[in-house]
Amino acid sequence: MRIVRNLLTKLQNTPIEEREEVSNFSAHSSPGTEIFSGEFFEEYLDEIRGQEWAIKADMMRRSSDQVSMLLSLIKTPIVNATWDINIKEETPQSQEIKEFLEFNLFDSIDFKQFLEEALTFYEFGHSVFETVYRPLINHPKFNDKIVLKKFSHINPKTIEEWKLNHDGSLNHLRQVVDGDLHVDARIAANKLLLFSINREGSNFEGRSLLRPIYGNWKRKQSFLKILAIGVERTSLGIPVGISAPNAGKPARDNLSKILAAFTAHQRSAIVVPSGTEVKNFAITFDPEKTQSAIRAERLGMSQSFLAGFMELGNNSGSGSFALSNNLMQIFLSSIQLYADKIAYQINQQTIKDLVDFNFGKQEIYHTIKASNIDDKLGKEFVEVLTMLTQSGYTQATDTMKEFLRKKFKLPDSTPEEEEKARLEREQLEGKELETQEEKPSVQLCGFSKSIDLAQNSKANKLITVEKEQLEEMMVIALTERRDKLLDSTRVILNNNQTQSRRKEVIDQPIPDSRKYRRLILDSLIETSSTATTQVKGELRLPNIELAEKEDINNLTSNTKKRLQSEIDLIVDTQDSDLKKNLFFVFNNNVDNTDSTELLLQQMKEGSDRFINGPSVSTGAANFVSNAVNNARNDVFHNDEVLNAMESFTITNPSPTAAICKELAGRTITKEQYINGDLPPYHHNCNTIVVANVKGRKNPPINPLGLSFTGTEAEVEKIIKSRTF
Repeated sequence: MRIVRNLLTKLQNTPIEEREEVSNFSAHSSPGTEIFSGEFFEEYLDEIRGQEWAIKADMMRRSSDQVSMLLSLIKTPIVNATWDINIKEETPQSQEIKEFLEFNLFDSIDFKQFLEEALTFYEFGHSVFETVYRPLINHPKFNDKIVLKKFSHINPKTIEEWKLNHDGSLNHLRQVVDGDLHVDARIAANKLLLFSINREGSNFEGRSLLRPIYGNWKRKQSFLKILAIGVERTSLGIPVGISAPNAGKPARDNLSKILAAFTAHQRSAIVVPSGTEVKNFAITFDPEKTQSAIRAERLGMSQSFLAGFMELGNNSGSGSFALSNNLMQIFLSSIQLYADKIAYQINQQTIKDLVDFNFGKQEIYHTIKASNIDDKLGKEFVEVLTMLTQSGYTQATDTMKEFLRKKFKLPDSTPEEEEKARLEREQLEGKELETQEEKPSVQLCGFSKSIDLAQNSKANKLITVEKEQLEEMMVIALTERRDKLLDSTRVILNNNQTQSRRKEVIDQPIPDSRKYRRLILDSLIETSSTATTQVKGELRLPNIELAEKEDINNLTSNTKKRLQSEIDLIVDTQDSDLKKNLFFVFNNNVDNTDSTELLLQQMKEGSDRFINGPSVSTGAANFVSNAVNNARNDVFHNDEVLNAMESFTITNPSPTAAICKELAGRTITKEQYINGDLPPYHHNCNTIVVANVKGRKNPPINPLGLSFTGTEAEVEKIIKSRTF
C-alpha cells in the first residue's frame, strides 16, 4: 500500500500534461482471444477445435505406439524427479510449515498420480483440477487444521465452456458429464488449479505438443489402411470365371453368384458347370512405397514433436546452439522448465492457500521444486568425488553422506549399520600396513581367506591397459572414418545444388566398417592371447597342454561367435550414433549457410564430442573386459583344467559397483562357477575369476556362494548395479 500511496502522491504533484505517461493503471486493450459462447476459436480446423481436439488427442495417445512412446519419454523424468518443499528461512515456524506442506502434498494425496494427470497438458494443451480441502481434527502433530483432500482432475473431454471476465481472466468453467457419473457444474476459477502450455493471451486451452504432428498422424493412419487393404486384396488374388461358349444368361448369372459367394468367404469350395473355367487373376501390389510413406510420416512425427519440445530449452534461437551444447542437456532443460510450470502454479495457489488458511499471511512463502531432472552426470560426479576423497581434499563426513543420500535417493542407514561402519573405520585406521609379499587376510562373513593381490592384479591391470589402448585405436579409426565421410560429403555438396543433395548426403554409410571391425577383432585376439598366457602362469599346470589364442581360427566356435557378435553390436551402435551426431548438425545448418567448409567444420565439431565421449570409452572397456574374462573362462572350462581345480575366487582389488563389492573375495565351488552368474557385471568392470588348484593352500569355500546379503533395499541396490 505504501508504494501505491507514493505513486498517487507523485501523480498529484505531476502537471496534468505529463500525467498521461505514468497514469495507465488499467488496460484499455484486449488479449484478442477468439472465444464465442464459451468456446475458443483459435484453432483453424473445425474437426479438432475444443472438445473435438480432446477426443482426437485421446485417440492418438491410445492408438499410436509412437505417440505413447514420445509422451512417456518427456513425462517419466518429471514423475520420477525429486520433489521437495524448499524452506526460505530457518525458524521453528518455518520448519512446522514445511512439515505441514509435506504432509498435505506427499502424505495426504498420491502425488505421483497427480503429476501423471497434470502432465496430460502435453497431449491436451491443458490440465485442470478442482482443489478440494477437508478439516483435520485432533491430529497428534498438527492439531486442528484445514488440509488438502484431493486434486480432483477434470477430464478435458468434459469441459463444455470457458467463461472469461471482460479483462480476459478466467471466471469459471462449465463441466458436463453424461452417464452414471452425470454432473453439470460451473466451477469458479479460484477453486481451480489450471496448467496450460503454449498459452497465448486468454486461451486457457493452450496448444498441445501433439498438435503439430496431427497431420502426420492422420496421413499415417490412412497409409496403414491402404497397406492393409493392399495386402488383403493381393494375397488371394481375384477369381475369374470363363463360362462355356454356348452358355446362356442364367448359366452366366449362376457362375457370378458362385464366385461372389466364394470371395465373400461364404463357401470354402466351388462347383462349376461343365465347360466352365475358373482362373485366379493375380494383382500386383508394391507395399514398399506405402511403407516408405509410413516411415516418412513416423520420422516427421518424431522430429516435429521433439523439436517443438526442445525449443523451450534452446534459448539461443538458432541451430548453431546444438554445436556448443549437448543435445541431451537441451532435452533435460526443457523437461525442467515444464516441471517448473507445474511447481509455479502449486506455489502460487495451493501452497499459498494452505499457509494462509492455517498460519496466516506470510511475507515469504515456501515453494515446491523438482530436482535431479537434468542431473545426467551422476556417474561423473561419483568418479570426481571418489578422486577427491582418495586424494584427501574431502572427507566422508555426516553432512556429505546426507547430501549424497538425498541426491541419489539412497535409503537412510540404521543405527546398527552406522555403528558397524564406525568400528570398521577404527579397525582400518589402526591396522598396520603390510608388505606386498605378505598375503593379506580378508575377513568376510566369518571366513578368512588369503588372496595374492600381486598376482591377481595382473589380470585386472591387463583390462585397464588394454582398454586404454583399444580406446585410443577406436578414437583414431572413428576419426579417420568420419573424415572420409566428410570428404565425400564435400564432393556431393560441391557437385549437387539441388534438393536431392540432402538425401544423398544422409544416405551415406560410415566408410570402412569392415576394416574397423577387423581392427577391433585383431586387438581382442591379442588381448585374449595375453589373458590365456597369464592364466596359464597362474595355474602352473605343466602336464596340461593349453593352446595359445593367436588367431581367430584357433578360438573356440563359441568364442568366435561371441566376439563377432559383440563387435557387430557395438560397431553398429557406434556408426548409428556417429551418423546421428553428424547429420543432426547437417540438417540444422545446410539451409542456413552457403559455405560448404563451414558446414563441414560444424559437422566435425558436432561429432568430436561423440568420438571422444563416454560411449566409445565404455565400448572399449566392455570389449576388453569380456575378452579377458571369456579367455580365462575358456581355459577353466577345459576338462583337464576343471578336474584339477578345487574352487574359484572372485577378485577385484578396487571394486566400485555394489555387486562387485558384494562378491569380491568370495570363494565358490566348481558347480557354482559352472552354473553361476560370473563377471563382467557392469560397464568398465575389472572383476575376474581366479582358479584354486587342488592340493594347494586355498581359501575356504564361502557358504554364501553367489547370493546377495543385506536388507531388502541393499539387495535391490546390488541387483540394479548389474548392467550386464
